[in-house]
Amino acid sequence: PPSEAADNTYAISLHETLTENLELEPEDFSQIAHKSEEMNFRQELGYPPHRRLILFQLAGNVEENTQKAAQLLAGKCREICRARWELSQELEMLGPVAAPLGKVKGKYRWQLLLKSKKVAPLLDVGRQLVNWSYGEFKGFGVNLSADVDPISLI
Repeated sequence: PPSEAADNTYAISLHETLTENLELEPEDFSQIAHKSEEMNFRQELGYPPHRRLILFQLAGNVEENTQKAAQLLAGKCREICRARWELSQELEMLGPVAAPLGKVKGKYRWQLLLKSKKVAPLLDVGRQLVNWSYGEFKGFGVNLSADVDPISLI
């Protein structure tokens, strides 16, 4: 069915994004953000290369559904971390919150940010959340995207 093809395309795209970003080394970020002021700012806020991030963005036509999906995603993240003590020690979750640009092209936007010093637990939880969302968000009319080490949080 077409919906399965879309889901498979999304899963492949997400996997490629996660894999490509795994290949970035701290030196790559240093070249991108070569100014010491920028690097100090990144260190203070726990941004790459000092920490790894996954930004989950949810977008939907109905504001209440989008907010509820974001809250469910955060709840699932907390549940995953409670089940494995080491994850609760390693990951920091910010949100869910309405995105800084709360509505773009008629879609309401919410986001959730995960931070970690280590990439493996971050990607482990990220994959679990994306896989979980496929079934959980059906009927919500909400799309979920995951961006590893996003350039912008807007």
